[in-house]
Amino acid sequence: MGWPLICFGAPTHQPTPMKITIATRESRLALWQAEHVKALLEALGHTVHLLGMTTKGDQILDRSLSKVGGKGLFVKELEVALEEGRADIAVHSLKDVPMDLPPGFALACVMEREDPRDAWVSPVCSSLSDLPPDAVVGTVRIHEQAPGVWVGSRLAVDQAYRSVKGLGKALIAMAVSSARAQGCTAFYANVQLPNVGLFQKLGWQALGEASVHGVQHMFMQANLGMYPVEHDPGRGFIHLFKQPSSKARIERRV
Repeated sequence: MGWPLICFGAPTHQPTPMKITIATRESRLALWQAEHVKALLEALGHTVHLLGMTTKGDQILDRSLSKVGGKGLFVKELEVALEEGRADIAVHSLKDVPMDLPPGFALACVMEREDPRDAWVSPVCSSLSDLPPDAVVGTVRIHEQAPGVWVGSRLAVDQAYRSVKGLGKALIAMAVSSARAQGCTAFYANVQLPNVGLFQKLGWQALGEASVHGVQHMFMQANLGMYPVEHDPGRGFIHLFKQPSSKARIERRV
């Protein structure tokens, strides 16, 4: 939510109503974006049809995309549809478009950005102001094991908030992005086996099983390219520093 949309294709300047086919991925977010552009074009008098498709990037779930083609895997099928004349434009999230476009393609427009702020969802409190002063939603511990090499551990979501989807993913992103801001060049974690699938969907690579306190874990490495540097994690998290590691906990979102 909040990423700019882009439309790319061969720009045209025709004042009369047109029949326009929009190529789009079939994920829920992509379809919402395409429907949004469709509605805007229809309001201008054009007839618009959506051409949905599944890209190679959607199909690869067991490997890091950086190892098999990068962001281009999400747009290749859209580009082919444009080249073959089956679509006139494509709508896609700008964050997943490669820096270099093939010859003949252009970023025809960049849509107005949606409000990027997160929403507050809680089964316990109706608003942030209802949280007790020291409320803990989730915790994750990170520390620098060697110069540039960081390790995450003790990922946990408080029992009261485990029904809230996405908190674990947010904690993982907070941990890696915060480490990147402190010079991280590699980030590892021992992941409990039931959670390996989640980490793989987030771009982590399994390096081999390991025993931690007698329990089997998977030693995994994060794809740093999927986690932007968070120079100011205090915007959304309170950090409690504890040498030689730092323990961070979510308290409230600004």
